Amino acid sequence: DIEGNKYEKDILRLASLGVISGYDDGTFRPEDPVKRQEFAKLLVEMLGLGSVANMMKGQAVPFADVPANSWASGYINVAVTMGIINGYPDGTFKPENPVTYAEALKMILAAIGYVPEGFTPLYWPVTWVIKAHETGLSKGIDAEAALPINRGTVAGLLYNALFIPHVTLGEKGFAKVDADPTTSEVETKNFLTCLGAES
Repeated sequence: DIEGNKYEKDILRLASLGVISGYDDGTFRPEDPVKRQEFAKLLVEMLGLGSVANMMKGQAVPFADVPANSWASGYINVAVTMGIINGYPDGTFKPENPVTYAEALKMILAAIGYVPEGFTPLYWPVTWVIKAHETGLSKGIDAEAALPINRGTVAGLLYNALFIPHVTLGEKGFAKVDADPTTSEVETKNFLTCLGAES
């Protein structure tokens, strides 16, 4: 069901590596939205922290609408601790809500190392949309910031993320963590692995 989809090539590239799969009925459902809790899992797995999330499953979550016994509690706890995700001003996380394109950009960039403290000024969502453009994260992606992102677009976005170096915030701004090709290969594997994660 991906034939003719704009992100067909990205989906197929990842599928050919055996790191992304569809559903039992043989479909990928590229137009289906991705829920916030599902996206949290993808990012935590991307960072190689899935085992940590499993250990934290059952722990209290700092959001009123995510019970400790939720399947996603460990992933959300790790993502919050890492500064990758935030909740809403009313103290909720809205785990079943679809991820918007702007939220996806912010969370992926945060996972790569782009922290809010490194931006002056910081405006939502403009700052993240601009940085996504500068890094190439949004290259070739056709989406509107406030609208939900679907599975096909997520595949395109995360495929782009494969080629963006991780950074850390220093005294002079953001700097690459390590330019060593070996490290890049490891990061690429982590990003690819995350696409095979199922919730």
